[in-house]
Amino acid sequence: METTFYDNDENSTIIQIEETGYSDSSGGSYSSSTYDSVEVKFAQIVCSPRMKYVTTTYIAVNDDDGKFSEATLWSVTEANKLEKISTIMGHQIMDVKPKLWAVSDYKHIVFKTNYSYYNFEMFDAEKGESEILYFPDNHNLVNQLAFIQSGELLVALTEPAYRICVFKLNNLKEWIFSSSFDLSYFCNAFIIIEGNLILFDDKTFQLTKWNINTLKLETSCLIDWCYKVKLVEVNQGGELLAVYADYVKDETLKNSRIYIYSLKTGMKIAFYECKESIVVDKIYFIAYEAGERLLVRTQDLFNKDLFIYLMDPFTLKNPISAVKLFDTDVWTQDIFIIKSDKKTDKVIGVIDDKLDIYKLVRKNWISYIRKKLGDYNKIFVLSDTEYIAKLINNELSRKEKNFTKSKVPPDEANKYTFEGSFLKWNLYYKSRIKGLVLIEIEALLSDNDGNTWIPVDGESKRTINPNFQPPEHQEALSIIRCKCLKNDDLLMLTTFGILIWTVYPPKGIRLHYYWGRARIRSGKRFNLYFGYDNPFNLPSDLKPYTNAFPDSKFQIIIKNKNLSFGDQTDQNQFFFKELLEDYISDKFFIINYGSSLMKTFLFLKEDEWVEKFCKTCYNIVFSSNGLKSTSDIQLLSIISEVFPQLLQRHSVYLARFLSQTSFVTPLADSELTPEKKPSLINVSILKITHYWNKLIYGSADAEDKIKLLIPLPNFVNYPKEYSTWNELRNPYPSCFINFNDLSFYKTWNGEAIINFKWKTFGRKYYLAIWAIYTIFACSFITVVTLSDNISWNYQIFFLSIAVILGLWHLFFEFRQFYFSPIYYFSSTWNYIDLLAIISTILTSIYWLMNGSVSIWAITFSTLFLELKFILFFRFMPFFGSYLAMTMNTIDKVFSFLIIFGLIIFAFAHALYLLLQSTSEISKPSNVSIDEIRKLFLKIQAGNWDKLETPFFPPIILKAIQYDDVSAVISDETDTQIKEIKILITDLMNMLVKKNSGKESEIETEENSDYISEDGCISDF
Repeated sequence: METTFYDNDENSTIIQIEETGYSDSSGGSYSSSTYDSVEVKFAQIVCSPRMKYVTTTYIAVNDDDGKFSEATLWSVTEANKLEKISTIMGHQIMDVKPKLWAVSDYKHIVFKTNYSYYNFEMFDAEKGESEILYFPDNHNLVNQLAFIQSGELLVALTEPAYRICVFKLNNLKEWIFSSSFDLSYFCNAFIIIEGNLILFDDKTFQLTKWNINTLKLETSCLIDWCYKVKLVEVNQGGELLAVYADYVKDETLKNSRIYIYSLKTGMKIAFYECKESIVVDKIYFIAYEAGERLLVRTQDLFNKDLFIYLMDPFTLKNPISAVKLFDTDVWTQDIFIIKSDKKTDKVIGVIDDKLDIYKLVRKNWISYIRKKLGDYNKIFVLSDTEYIAKLINNELSRKEKNFTKSKVPPDEANKYTFEGSFLKWNLYYKSRIKGLVLIEIEALLSDNDGNTWIPVDGESKRTINPNFQPPEHQEALSIIRCKCLKNDDLLMLTTFGILIWTVYPPKGIRLHYYWGRARIRSGKRFNLYFGYDNPFNLPSDLKPYTNAFPDSKFQIIIKNKNLSFGDQTDQNQFFFKELLEDYISDKFFIINYGSSLMKTFLFLKEDEWVEKFCKTCYNIVFSSNGLKSTSDIQLLSIISEVFPQLLQRHSVYLARFLSQTSFVTPLADSELTPEKKPSLINVSILKITHYWNKLIYGSADAEDKIKLLIPLPNFVNYPKEYSTWNELRNPYPSCFINFNDLSFYKTWNGEAIINFKWKTFGRKYYLAIWAIYTIFACSFITVVTLSDNISWNYQIFFLSIAVILGLWHLFFEFRQFYFSPIYYFSSTWNYIDLLAIISTILTSIYWLMNGSVSIWAITFSTLFLELKFILFFRFMPFFGSYLAMTMNTIDKVFSFLIIFGLIIFAFAHALYLLLQSTSEISKPSNVSIDEIRKLFLKIQAGNWDKLETPFFPPIILKAIQYDDVSAVISDETDTQIKEIKILITDLMNMLVKKNSGKESEIETEENSDYISEDGCISDF
């Protein structure tokens, strides 16, 4: 039997099956009934990801209270009817009280059990058989599992490791292991059917959103300290995250909280504190397109009463009872689930003990919740972007465009009216003043009965003509189209651009949004531009149905913030300036546009607005008593992301900000957390650690600790878009890398960041680089030291390793230089690195090519290699402070060292020349045989008095001392060198005899080889 419910807006079809018990026929339904003499009732309802199947469970309510009875799988038809497919009886499941966990679009059902070894069971409902998932390891404890829309099964494990496993269905409809990735830690996992994973860490009280397909971290959100996440829900557009969390410290009963976060920025938009006795069962986002609301189902712990509320997800204020939304009070006493997409919201639940499906959101949704439910909270459809884009494209496609030619204004008594749900806008063309048609808008508010319209509080009328310069542009403004949006804001398409007007009580009418174009002229001056073809210049990647329109044209707005509107005699209407003030004071706009707005302020050097915006962000997060809420810290990312720019132009404010945020406690009461007393087993280990820390770090562990937070979100984050080529060529730095204020690292926050990075991954990279450098240095030094003891093949091997590893080190040096050439050459460390690496590479290559190398090249290469090796010890506190002191001193007196080195070189060179022989400077070192023959004949003839003291070039003296004189005189044959040596030896003997006054006879036999009978020297 079908039952149809009607309301004022539409017909909603509800399928009700009247049979009790169960039926084999399609459309069978379960109700609270008697089955096998056991009374059962609905326990759980779970829907498959694409809403193809629904599974319900039933439990016994008599003697076996709470015992699982059976589970039924239903198929959802295109007509939203339920058809029974199969049943799994309670005796088929090992646990007597299992919980329904998930159901797939392929008729698989998963139950959660209480077994510690394997805490779930899977069934193929079509076959009625149990299935087993094969994991890489045994003894797998599942924290969460779910089927996703792509058809895969995601399983989050906490044992044997924190791991995410992915299973796929093969052609035989068997679930096989596909892939997995390990995580360091998480407390709870929440799987979103679109394929996203949300992990909660109860150590840092942080939520992280991961994309399963790309394995990228997309968003990080902070929860207030000591609150544990129980429920999460993501809206249909993927922009908002709703979180329900309980206070968990010391089992103290405290108010639970509901949070709303922006998944774009990770910032908290709003939170709602529940009463101590209230527990939230479910949270849902509904009416995504019509006017989004958060539906919350709660239960009172004391009287077990159930309540359903509607809340504005952007403020979480003034919750409204939603009982009338379900047409019957019975809904608040029975189970149900809501299955939503961007177009519809369907409810699957029990009405009057019957399982049914119907559409939840009515037509004319905003009017319905206003009049029927009394929900007068603001509707955030700021960005009905699909509708606005369609409206603009329709205007652009018209054959007759009216962008530059003003319409003929109606009489002053006539007006255009645009009526919304609770606001009505009137558009007037006022009389001409000096040839100018003034355009005025008026906002009226509906009273509670909806019959009377009264002016809004504040400025209810405003003239919107911009006073352009030069004055001839005054005639250019033309209103093309006006439309009242779903949230009662007034959309205005003009040749001036897109304008959205809203009402801010008690301020009145305010410009809410602007999108236009600008012409850039000399001096980077922005002038408002009137386009002849497309004055709106919509972005090509405009995303429909988002909670925020594209960023306003902030450059145009800021450069023209002093542009006046209205009559030129009215100097108080500066809509652009008002818009900027609203944007930097309203938390919603700060969250959505704050980062872009701050960067634009800095780019345009608007120092006053930068400091004003920074102070606003700080005051939202901190009060005079300290941190307001840990979950608000993410808002400070607007400031921390621009630290390098603030350091250049706002160093005083930045220093003040860092000092104000250097001591931030995560708890409101700033309580001390004493360390646990060590057990007797660990006393010896703790004592050793105590004395080691005292020896190395100069201090021992403290008895008490205070937990502090570093309120600098996104300060150390790297870009989400990763490119391997860019990472190798020119990696995009984080704000932490670009921020070079050394005074920051003297603060606790700076020191904590450095220590965290060092202990997490820096130390591992450093030791790996050190190990590679050690191999590089040892390969070269081994050949240098043991070249006489190892074969040439081994020398080639070690020198080749030195060249390869040297090029590897040189590549990283080049990356550092390419990243920042000025900074690279300003550091003395880099000079030592370059000298060590380049000299070793060149020496090794020359050695390999020629078989030998000069001793000076080997000496200098080894010197720089060992100096760089010593510098690697700077990470140790015992050595590092002295090495850093030395290098800092060198950096500061580098120019002095250069001058001092040149002076030493000059003195050394002069001393070298002084220590040489006092004889006259020698002739060229290559002495011919003829010169030696002539000199010898003169001495042999006894003409000593006519000669000065004979001079013998060093090359001749060296030839006497060396057995192998080929290295000294290289242009003669071996026979000639031998004869030169004999000749020079005899010559020296004659000089000695001459100087001693002794006469000697030259023995003819000794010279018979080269002196002839006539006393002449024979030819060689």
